[in-house]
Amino acid sequence: MKALQVVLFNKQGHIDYQGQRTEIGANQLVMVTEEAEIHAANRNDWMSVFFYPGEICQVYHLLTELINQNYVDKQVVNKSVKAVPIFDELVNVIKQLHKVSKSVMLRFVFTYCLEMDKPYFSNLLNQYSDPNDKIFDFVSKHIYEQWSVTRYAELLGMDVTKLNTAFYKYYGQSTKAWITEQRLSYAKQTILETDRKIADVAFDAGFSSHSHFIGAFKKRYHCSPSDLRAGRR
Repeated sequence: MKALQVVLFNKQGHIDYQGQRTEIGANQLVMVTEEAEIHAANRNDWMSVFFYPGEICQVYHLLTELINQNYVDKQVVNKSVKAVPIFDELVNVIKQLHKVSKSVMLRFVFTYCLEMDKPYFSNLLNQYSDPNDKIFDFVSKHIYEQWSVTRYAELLGMDVTKLNTAFYKYYGQSTKAWITEQRLSYAKQTILETDRKIADVAFDAGFSSHSHFIGAFKKRYHCSPSDLRAGRR
């Protein structure tokens, strides 16, 4: 499954997809596959954010009460471009959420779109959400083990290249990058919510080296773990 584009049109433009051109008015939101080409008079007239199937799966369970679990017509989603109106204030909210967290932005956008057209966007969300893959289930289950990517690959009975290819298709990043992001996110939350020693948090998050954890944390969050904890007070 290819990536999904969430496109915000500030001004009028069009989308070329599967040999067809769809005109899009100003203040419209569109969700379409990465293969679609976005056009407008000026590049600043639209914003596009890509989401991979793995990212969509992460918010799927938070939206289940809003989703029509039965497909209406897969071909409608595969062959059409659906635009929904969106006002300026909402555009600003979505842009701010994107700066904070892609997953929060995606959840917000899907919640809005499901209210606008539940059958269409339920179909779209269901098609991009297939969490039943043993590779990702296994890595997620053992995410905090102090294993290298090579070790994960060995236990899955595959080579590292194949494992990385799977993660690029599913999450848009390497296995190591995805694992590191999940571990850092867990560590950050734990540091903010508890008074546990930072070295212990790093160990529990899957980092075998305290110095490696500190360096990765600073690179990701632009502050040290101790500074983050101090700032909560």
